[in-house]
Amino acid sequence: MDGESLYSVKWYKGRREFYRYTPKESPPMKIFPAQGVQVKRSASNESQLTLLGLSLASSGKYSCEVSADAPSFHTMIVTGDLEVCEVPKHVPSIHGMRSRYRVGDIVRGNCTSHNSRPPANLTWYINEAQ
Repeated sequence: MDGESLYSVKWYKGRREFYRYTPKESPPMKIFPAQGVQVKRSASNESQLTLLGLSLASSGKYSCEVSADAPSFHTMIVTGDLEVCEVPKHVPSIHGMRSRYRVGDIVRGNCTSHNSRPPANLTWYINEAQ
């Protein structure tokens, strides 16, 4: 598309268009509703897009479609995945354990971490040894 005039830039989440930049239109920028997508208008244009307030609902497949102007209307599409991660809001909790054990005792307990994406990786330590 080198040397060709820009007709439009479109952004999609899944199959839903949420952003369009068409330099020959007035206004050139149009934003459409899409779940989990909030565009920062002042930081977006024909060459970059900035999203605000990301949440788990923002995760998904995003595509950028760039089209050249007439006569070719040559179009290219690039797609990528966006994964929004959420760290646990609280420390893990341990349940079902006693405060003391004897040599040879079997230790059974449950360590739980809530509300994280991807799920937290939990590791047990005894006296600072894994």
